[in-house]
Amino acid sequence: MPPSSPGFPTDFKELVRSRTDLVELVGETVTLQPKGREFVGLCPFHDDSNPSLTVSPERQSYKCWSCGEGGDCFSFVMKTQAFEFPVAVRFLAERAHIEIPQNHRGGNSADSDQKKRLFGILEWAENEFHHFLLEASEAQRARDYLASRGFDKELITKFRIGYHPDNWNWLAGRSQGKYKPAEFAAVRLMGERDGGNGFYDNFVDRVLFPIRDARSRPVAFGGRILPDTKQRTDAKYWNSPDSAFFSKSHLLYAHDVARESIRRSETAIVVEGYTDCITLHQHGLGNAVATLGTSLTDSHVSLLKRLAQRVVLLYDGDAAGQRATERALSMFLAQKLDLRVLTLPDGMDPADFIAERGADELRERIETATEAWEHKLQSSIARNGLDSIDGSERVQDEMLELMAVVPGLAGDSREDILLNRLAKRTSGNEQQVRRRLARLRRKKSERGPSGHSESWGGPENSQNPQHPNATGLGAGGVPVLANKHQRWECDLLEIIFAAPESVATIRSEVEPSEFTQQRLRTILEVCFNLSDRGVEPSYERVTAEVEDLDLKRLSLWIEEESRDKDVARKLRMDRTEEQGGERPQFLEQAIQNLKWRREEASHAKAKGQLSGMSPNGGNLDGDAIELLRRQTEFHQRRATRKSAH
Repeated sequence: MPPSSPGFPTDFKELVRSRTDLVELVGETVTLQPKGREFVGLCPFHDDSNPSLTVSPERQSYKCWSCGEGGDCFSFVMKTQAFEFPVAVRFLAERAHIEIPQNHRGGNSADSDQKKRLFGILEWAENEFHHFLLEASEAQRARDYLASRGFDKELITKFRIGYHPDNWNWLAGRSQGKYKPAEFAAVRLMGERDGGNGFYDNFVDRVLFPIRDARSRPVAFGGRILPDTKQRTDAKYWNSPDSAFFSKSHLLYAHDVARESIRRSETAIVVEGYTDCITLHQHGLGNAVATLGTSLTDSHVSLLKRLAQRVVLLYDGDAAGQRATERALSMFLAQKLDLRVLTLPDGMDPADFIAERGADELRERIETATEAWEHKLQSSIARNGLDSIDGSERVQDEMLELMAVVPGLAGDSREDILLNRLAKRTSGNEQQVRRRLARLRRKKSERGPSGHSESWGGPENSQNPQHPNATGLGAGGVPVLANKHQRWECDLLEIIFAAPESVATIRSEVEPSEFTQQRLRTILEVCFNLSDRGVEPSYERVTAEVEDLDLKRLSLWIEEESRDKDVARKLRMDRTEEQGGERPQFLEQAIQNLKWRREEASHAKAKGQLSGMSPNGGNLDGDAIELLRRQTEFHQRRATRKSAH
């Protein structure tokens, strides 16, 4: 089944889309100029010097004819703000003053009101911490500490840095009964004493760094204990514990501030701490973010992928940093994101390096940072050496172990490049290296699902919908079509978008399982599901239904193909020529193409069966004769089909 929204119904999403003026929405980011019935402007998704972004008020869609980005209002917000689809829907609904359904995700009015109140507490606390840092005499120590790090008032204001004084009951006194201790505990600003004997503040005598969600709302805090504190603690840095609003494995510090810079540069710099991150921003590297006391996760990588094409890890060069880098490498390979590694010399952190060598040299090192694969290979060579057969094999094993656990790498063009590079660097035979990788994958497959064997497929599995060659999209959402069969699949979808009423005829003849290109199959299933609900599967309704950005881009491409080929006119002409016939010839031909594919598959199967049969005393038995007859008929039909085309 296609992916569906577990929260917002299609009608609500369509209402939000219809109430959103895309020209106005895009115009908040890009200066648009009218050009005929459309608007044009500089594309915000790449370095554009010649206006290549076109916005169509008629279709409420946008398209860049240079970099290929395109979609609807949801796509634009998801791409520019790095929002997940449900967040983009909420954002646009609130922008259009449309009330969010109370039963969204099973919530109710009371839950919604309580959630707003808790978000209000976090926002109130951020303001209190920030103003206390700037204004209170008791915060002088905190101001001195920040000044020692080179943080001026402008930087403190930009990041809303705050301070919690050395007082275990400061929040309760500051709020004067406005909020209850249990509410402060719910957002992890307080903790409950043992035995239920009251509450205490969590961030005593700490400089506080607000952590924000995708909508730029404060959801947690990171606290740095002051160096001269009287508190007895081993935790120099301490993050809010996870809550209903905050998961450190899903958020990156300063993501909200860095988002625009990352999107424009297409590069993200990832560091390990708040102060390192802010230092980079201070020196013009506004595309820096930081992990929150945890290793990079798949969620972090997905978040970065929505904005960047290249990620530079600026981690410590110690053993822990090395392990973190190697863990990240498999995730980045799986998500096809260019990962680079920069290790600063002599154990320096970014602030030390900038103070000693300057920000310009750091920028140069970031630009020339080593590719993560190469970084791991160099590290492995340094550990094992290449001056012996055993050392070379150990290097190969370490690199192949990594490749064997990356989902989707098998059969991908990157695998060929990496294997070729590994064989050359270790003076090995590429075919032998390939066989060793295949053996590793078989072993992992035998050990069960953790080996990821279900999602792999070799070149022989190119018809497998999980195979990357059958699922990938090129620039602008153009599908990577492996063969003429997948081109025929596009033809049917173009017909549906041009004439949504044709979906009933197509459904009577075609099953989604016959589509070999995964994303094309998903769009067909969405069309069928809409039809089941009595909704015509137009381009607009399909794009309101799907949430994935790639599916939205692909839908736009199909719609444009349909318009460029004037499919709607061809269907009307066929009907006129047939004087109202129920099935236009153009549609009939598209369906017959899919039927012909079935015949080709049946022919291939019969051919295989026939080749495995042995003559009985020089004679063929009845089954073999029947197969030969079917083969002859197939060749006759193929000849007729070729002459007709």
